This record gives sequence, C-alpha cells and structure tokens, in this order.
Amino acid sequence: MEIYLTPKISCPAMTLFFKMVYKEYRHLNVGKRAKDDSNKITLLGVTLEPNVSKGQILFLPGFSGNFEDYSAHFLEALAETFRVDAYNYRGHPGSKGKFNTARTLDDTELILDKIDNPVLILAQSYGANLAARLEPDKVKSTYCLTPLFDLQMLPILQRVGVNILNVTGYLPGILPTIDYIFDSTGIAKKAGFPNTHPLQSFAQLAKLKKTPHNKPTAFALADNDEILSTRNNVARYIHLVDQIKTVYPHAKNRSELVRGLNHCLNLTKGDFVPFLKPEKGKDSDKIIEDIVNFFSD
Repeated sequence: MEIYLTPKISCPAMTLFFKMVYKEYRHLNVGKRAKDDSNKITLLGVTLEPNVSKGQILFLPGFSGNFEDYSAHFLEALAETFRVDAYNYRGHPGSKGKFNTARTLDDTELILDKIDNPVLILAQSYGANLAARLEPDKVKSTYCLTPLFDLQMLPILQRVGVNILNVTGYLPGILPTIDYIFDSTGIAKKAGFPNTHPLQSFAQLAKLKKTPHNKPTAFALADNDEILSTRNNVARYIHLVDQIKTVYPHAKNRSELVRGLNHCLNLTKGDFVPFLKPEKGKDSDKIIEDIVNFFSD
C-alpha cells in the first residue's frame, strides 16, 4: 500500500494541512459467470482512498484505456474526496485473458457485487457503454466524459456504411473485413486496441440492451474530439448529443466545461495520454470540481 500527502492551504487561518490518500493495487478473480467463459481471469485494479470519503466511485476507462493513464492528474485528484476504484479490462496491462466486451460487462457487474452499493459511476468513452447497461439499483449517479455509447458512433463505420444497431442486427460479413484491414495494416495496434478483432468484440456489447433509469446523470462531450469527429463539425456534435439523450433523457449537459478539448480532454491534436494533463489554456481543476460537486449532491 502506498500513502501520499496532498498539501492544501486553509485560507482563513493560512495554515498548511494535508489530506492523506491511500493507494493500493489489487488483483480480482473474475470469469465463470457465463457458460462460455470457462477460464479464471485476473484483473489488475487500483484503489485510491482519502482519510475521509464522501462516497465510492467506480471508474470505467476507455476502450484501450489503462487506469495508470488517468491516475496522476485525474483519479488522484478525485481521491481527495472519494474512494476511487478502477480496473483494467481483460487483455489490458496487468489483466489476464483476451479482451471481450460482453465479458467485460460481466466483470464490471462482479466488481459492483464486491463493493458497497449504490456506487458513483464515472465513465470515459467506451466506459459509458458499460455504464448504460449496469443494474440501476447498484448505481447512485453517473457522470460520462466524451461518451461513446455505440459502435455506430465511430465515424469510420459511418463512412463504410455500417450501422451496428440497425433492425436486422449488425452485419457479420463486414466487421471481420474491417477488422482484418485494421489488423493487417497495423491501425489497430497504433490505436492501442488491446487485441485483434476490436470491432467484432465491440459489437458484442452493442447487441446487449441498455438499462434505462432516472438516477442523476451528467455528461461532457468535447467539441474538438477527433475520435468522435466533432472537430469543426457542429452537425456531428449535435447528433451525438441527441444520441446521448436517447440513453439518458434527463442527463445534465456539462459540455461547456470541455470546450476546445479532444477525446481525452487535452488540447493538442492526437495527444491522448495522460488524460486531462495539466496544460495552459484549460481549467482541469474546474472539470474535476464539477464532477466532485455533482457526485456530492
């Protein structure tokens, strides 16, 4: 277990005090929650916990995300107020097995079974896909950052005319072809996908039903997002907001906080990690403060 100290200034008395945050890495055994999931899989996780906590956050990272990419400038800041748990998906650094979106949902539900409920769900990108399918009774509130709810929201699939959620189901003949192109050209590896056949794996989750609920929800969609093609594309941005509203009709739109930022809430094009890194020209503290205030209500 690691313990680090975060200095804070108490303005009235101008005295220096410290908030302690405990950091502990964990290994969680998952698997065997479905008949076709026969192998025991271990996920690498981390728990960040302050000496006084206002609640528990389960963080769901992006498709190719690693919790270490989010930790230093984002999760640790949130951990000054909340306990934060995060796990790397199967096939990601430190976690065993092959990435599989349907099994990832099973793993997330198992994690929820092992922590206090209801929990605060914080999701980024692909993580919002999982958040939309969790049992509402286990969720207190949800905050989604640059959410990617369905594979059809990816612009590359729009260009080739694939609609994962059309009435006839996803097109099994096209996805393997696209995956083959991604794999053979090295696009998948450069994009950071954890294993081959990323789109077919993503499509498995797209076929699972979302679970509507009226729990407090907020989202922040960036308008300079090259992954979701909102850069210089107002129509695309409006379309994605409408898509999000179909999942969470009463969600609060907090997108003004991330104006001008990319998919990982950084300013520079193609600069994805670390997430929400310190940069001149953006107010990272304001974004974190909004999340803290939302979850504290």
